[in-house]
Amino acid sequence: MHLPGLLLLPFHVFESGRIAAGIIVSIAYVAMLSVFGATIYEIFNFVGVTPRVGEANVTKRIAPVHWEWQSRGRAIMRVYVQDYEVLDLLINGRKIYPVDTNPSKDRLNPRP
Repeated sequence: MHLPGLLLLPFHVFESGRIAAGIIVSIAYVAMLSVFGATIYEIFNFVGVTPRVGEANVTKRIAPVHWEWQSRGRAIMRVYVQDYEVLDLLINGRKIYPVDTNPSKDRLNPRP
């Protein structure tokens, strides 16, 4: 079977009246095209990304005890926040993102 006939196979199957076979062949073509497309995407993504060379450092600092304003819905209140650790990621001397290591998500702690 030649390439044009192979590419048009689902349409020929539908035209011959075999709808179930046409659906199965169409699903198989879609699966093959998605795998082929994902493979091509990964190859181009791998080739197009240049590796970064540099230093990465993690610094640890303590955020001291303080009061801060936080909102809970429509209410704004002043809450007491205990000290917690913050990890700073430095790549090539640039601060990327502070990572909060506090176990409580919203850092709300009752006043001691």
